[in-house]
Amino acid sequence: MRGKIVASSLALAGCGRIGFEASSAPIDGAPDATPACAGTRGFAAPLSVPTGLGPHTVDIGDLDEDGLADLVTVDGAGNSFSVLLATGSRTFGAPRTVATGGDPGGIAIRKLDGDPHLDLAIATRGAGDARVYMGHGDGTFDPPIILAGGAGAYTMTVGDVSGNGTLDLIVPDSGAGTVTVIRNNNDRTFELPDTYPSGASPYTSVFHDLDGDGLFDIATTEFGGDRVGTLINQGDGTFANGPSLPTNAGPTSLVIADFNGNGKPDIATTNQNANTVTVILDVGGIASNITSYPAGMAPDGIAAADLDGDGSIDLAVVNENDQLNLLFNAGDGTFGAPVTTIIGGTADDIVIHDIDGDGLLDFMIANEGASTVQIMYGTCN
Repeated sequence: MRGKIVASSLALAGCGRIGFEASSAPIDGAPDATPACAGTRGFAAPLSVPTGLGPHTVDIGDLDEDGLADLVTVDGAGNSFSVLLATGSRTFGAPRTVATGGDPGGIAIRKLDGDPHLDLAIATRGAGDARVYMGHGDGTFDPPIILAGGAGAYTMTVGDVSGNGTLDLIVPDSGAGTVTVIRNNNDRTFELPDTYPSGASPYTSVFHDLDGDGLFDIATTEFGGDRVGTLINQGDGTFANGPSLPTNAGPTSLVIADFNGNGKPDIATTNQNANTVTVILDVGGIASNITSYPAGMAPDGIAAADLDGDGSIDLAVVNENDQLNLLFNAGDGTFGAPVTTIIGGTADDIVIHDIDGDGLLDFMIANEGASTVQIMYGTCN
């Protein structure tokens, strides 16, 4: 079934292995792969879970350490983040909302201070900073540690920049045209930020070994430059500008995965002003194969996983005009026309994970317009 779908559920033919989005973090202790579906794979109709006002992004983690996957949304219109603790199979408690600085955007849920509890890192563009909330292991957090992030700090990612086993913060500043790296001392203190020049309006960064040297690099969408910029790790925790890779107009989000199955990293971006997804194959070889595909009106969030069980990594894209678009991989890194379903509201972000532990991938979608997280549970019939 690869045409337009406006039904109450979305069915995908196929069986085989299941993989996770390359750039998302699995819940601590969760497997990287889950058992295959032996029948017809699909997704149930969206279940709407209330959040704070106007969620931009969503992430997952076991925040209260009960073995269940919890949700956190960053609520741009509410200047807050919301914690939704799982209360059982496919149910969540009322959102616990915590005020942040103005216009918060990106979030990462990781262990950032050396204790066993998950913490939150959030970029707040209105306040021009990054904020780290240390977790207690019960779904509550300390007041924020406030770090310089820049007036255009709207998204963030984390990674071990120095190779010392500690996760550092990476914050693109769309206003200044820079990427800021904030090194973590793993004791609730952080070094002064290092700032690297980027192109016009850097928006979202991903941390990955792009050139195959065993060191993790940074790839960033440059909304104003219509490209992906790269910062290459020099081996001492510093970065130098690498190749720039063209996209269509207005790239926002990106994901890294091996789409053509040759063991090398590839990149996919959503291009909000062109209504497309650009797929850049073999980034380490300076990307000789760059192709764009239709992806619905104003695509924003993107995630990657094997959605139809054929062993190839597919794409899931959410759009600001109430759509979810699935792009299926032909097996060689090329993609067909999008399979569209209407989800309502204004969808900004998507995460793919087996949130209920049944061995099937699920979608978690931050719906800004509806002030909800929409969960589409995987099905196998």
